[in-house]
This record gives sequence, structure tokens and C-alpha cells, in this order.
Amino acid sequence: MRKISILLIFLSVSASLFGQSKEAALQNRRGVESAKSSQYSEALSHFNQSIELYDKASAKSIHNIGWLYELTEDRDNALIFYEEALRRNPEQIHTLERAGFLHYRKQSFDRAIV
Repeated sequence: MRKISILLIFLSVSASLFGQSKEAALQNRRGVESAKSSQYSEALSHFNQSIELYDKASAKSIHNIGWLYELTEDRDNALIFYEEALRRNPEQIHTLERAGFLHYRKQSFDRAIV
């Protein structure tokens, strides 16, 4: 049952990420078009925007997977997802709070403080 629940949540998050990444895909296409026109600086700008949009947009969904693991008391996997969410968006305060709290619970005090 747990595997089915996690699979359903994964599929739901994947669909959410697909919708969130439309703007990132548009920036990527613009980058390709700019590169084909020898506008390399503009292409690089579009590619960087695409990466930033995708990373930041997906950080919330990745946080939510961590939260799901936390709800099922799987704190080790929760931390893995919280840390990935923070890598993608270090300014996501609610993820900082949850990761810090779980590190505190594990008595990893040096990692609990940002």
C-alpha cells in the first residue's frame, strides 16, 4: 500500500513539475533560436533563465515530497528531499525550517543552524 501511495504522489508531483516547467521550456527554445542566429550572449541568458525557472519551480514540489516522508516518519528520506529543494532554491524558508528541525531532532546541531 505504501509503495502505491508513494508512486501516486510521485506521478502527481511529476505532472505538477511538467506544468511548472512550461516557461522554462519556452526560455530553452528561445535560447536555441538565439544560438542558431549566432546571438550567443542572448542564448546563454535564455538558457540560464530556463535553468533558474526549472530549479526554483520544482523546489516547492520537492519540498512537498520531503514533507510526505516526514509525515510517514521517514526522516532520513525527508531530509534528502528537503536538502535537494534547498539546493534548487536556497531562499525557500519553509524548507530551511523543516530541514533545520529534522537535523535538530537527529542531534546534528551543526547542520541544524543555517
